[in-house]
Amino acid sequence: MPEGRRARPSPWRGFVQNLRHDLLFALQRELGQPDYAEEDLRLIRLVAPHMARAVHIHRRMAEVTTQKQWALSALDRLRVGVILLDDRGRPLFLNRAAEYLATGCNGLVVGCDGLALPSSTETARLRRLIVDAAKSASGQGSVAGGSLRARRRK
Repeated sequence: MPEGRRARPSPWRGFVQNLRHDLLFALQRELGQPDYAEEDLRLIRLVAPHMARAVHIHRRMAEVTTQKQWALSALDRLRVGVILLDDRGRPLFLNRAAEYLATGCNGLVVGCDGLALPSSTETARLRRLIVDAAKSASGQGSVAGGSLRARRRK
């Protein structure tokens, strides 16, 4: 609206209740402009719930992003190594302690295709344990866990 021009309030205002906030959706026209036609109001009524849903989704995504950042920050402060993997065993996150283990000469190698150990036999055993744990966590397996003694790199 051009600066200095007055607006008259819209005859239609919609309030959408969101968990903690109200969203006010209002349209205005310059003084002297005709009222909204019935077709305009129909379109506004059609679009308003979708706009409210988009705002709700945006807020929820922002909350989840913040929670994720807090969780990863807490994991990063642990003194034990934590590696989060995707469903194929590829690393998604390493905390500082895990990065230290992977960059030292400890034998653990973190690659884009997954975790590896100095020998192919150890690597195969580690990857099998990871697959079994992922299946159990998703309710598709029944392996309670396992252990692996790995040699350090020389």
